[in-house]
Amino acid sequence: MVCEPLTVYPEEEFQKAVVSLIEDILRKPAIPFVIIQKSGLDVAVFPDAAAPVSAGRLFEVRAYARQRMGAVGFGNGHGFGPQVDLLLRKDSEFRLFESSARWVFADATQQSGTCRCSLCATAKKAAMGSSVAREKQNNLRISALSEILVDWGQLREAVGGSCSRDAHVARNKQPPRCSIAPRTLVKIPCGGLQGIAGPGVMSGILPTPQHSDAAER
Repeated sequence: MVCEPLTVYPEEEFQKAVVSLIEDILRKPAIPFVIIQKSGLDVAVFPDAAAPVSAGRLFEVRAYARQRMGAVGFGNGHGFGPQVDLLLRKDSEFRLFESSARWVFADATQQSGTCRCSLCATAKKAAMGSSVAREKQNNLRISALSEILVDWGQLREAVGGSCSRDAHVARNKQPPRCSIAPRTLVKIPCGGLQGIAGPGVMSGILPTPQHSDAAER
């Protein structure tokens, strides 16, 4: 079992822990899988198609250490980046990704062993000012994320549940609300990848230039 890290900031440290956690979860039942980092969102997990888990999961990792007053940013500071592109989709399209994309959050101002993590499927609701837009720095409100904090063991359970084909019944404080027709598809740009995304599926991937979010990273 992967133990809770003492340090979850800088963000890269928390991301390492999240990747190790996912690897540990999927290796226990010996599921073949590939993890690709920085492929649009921070972590993309693609299990074997025959495995009893979802066809793919995208995780965006965020850690708060008071780098902004009451907020943690995403995007490149000018309203561009794969996270912004995702959250700007209209509701009918956003529901397609709600079962596949997760935001993993850690509050680095809290001590290890406490409730300082969360797995969130509805990051749009936590956006500062209740909106995501171009031409501005987009942020998530810490006050909203603080309402759904869990400890490391509960985070592991939530991440494991989100990787299941039955993720919608996982014991998670933020269960996916996705309810879509199985053949509904939408084409989106996603960071360095462009593809067809549906319920738990991304295919037809081609490289495409995007605005850099290096300023936020």
